[in-house]
Amino acid sequence: MVVVLVTVFSCRQTGTHYADGLEGCSRSSILAVRQSFAELFRFLLRSLSGQEEGTNVSRESEQLKFHTLVLNALALDYRMFDYALFSNSDFHAVLHKLSTHDVALRQEPSLSSSSSRSSTAHPASEAVAASKLRAHKKRVVRVARDLFLLSAARCLAWTPTPLALRNNHLGEDEAQQILDLQDAVLRTIFFTELGSHRREEEAASEARRSTDLDDDYHHSLLALLYQLKRTATMQRFFSSSESIHNVLSLLKLGSPRVQRLVTRLCRHVVHH
Repeated sequence: MVVVLVTVFSCRQTGTHYADGLEGCSRSSILAVRQSFAELFRFLLRSLSGQEEGTNVSRESEQLKFHTLVLNALALDYRMFDYALFSNSDFHAVLHKLSTHDVALRQEPSLSSSSSRSSTAHPASEAVAASKLRAHKKRVVRVARDLFLLSAARCLAWTPTPLALRNNHLGEDEAQQILDLQDAVLRTIFFTELGSHRREEEAASEARRSTDLDDDYHHSLLALLYQLKRTATMQRFFSSSESIHNVLSLLKLGSPRVQRLVTRLCRHVVHH
């Protein structure tokens, strides 16, 4: 595992891609390298999906540290043919799961049953451990959200022109997978992240308990949507009344800067 992470980190830190230097190689060689990376990618995703909550506080903290390490390693400069891999994996589903730690965002962490029995003897140390656990959870949430934004930005900006297909060694099936991924990413943004039914049902309490972490994420998502507002995929989703309804819900729950971005998006939809 250490060797795997060091290999991925080396690409991330040098700003390179695992397919760099293969321009003169045959297509079969390039596909073999891509297949090897796909196996590594899925292995790292599996390491993120086995999260255990409610266990020993120290063990859960170490697990969250490891998840942060893997997420940072996966923040690579992906190319379009990598996004076909995303559509065949649970990449965005895993990111979404890691980015929705309600305990980290809105509640004080509860101690495990084993540690709470000793809390009367060491209340100060238990409080410190719980505080660190909450900080680790927040860090995982932030890194997972940043990685989602990073991958979504490039994915949504892509248009399947003949030149783009040829330069990225993409076939028609892979191009369709990326288009399907674009739709899935936008469904996640519009129907899950922005203005979900849970927020509407709990508007009053959500407004009181909203966090800076939520506000930063909503602002970043809206900024991404506004930046890509003229793309064909975005225009298709802007034509949906449900997506507009979800965005408008942030006028009631969002901060002033979120409300300003919502207003600009709505103005664009009305005039186009």
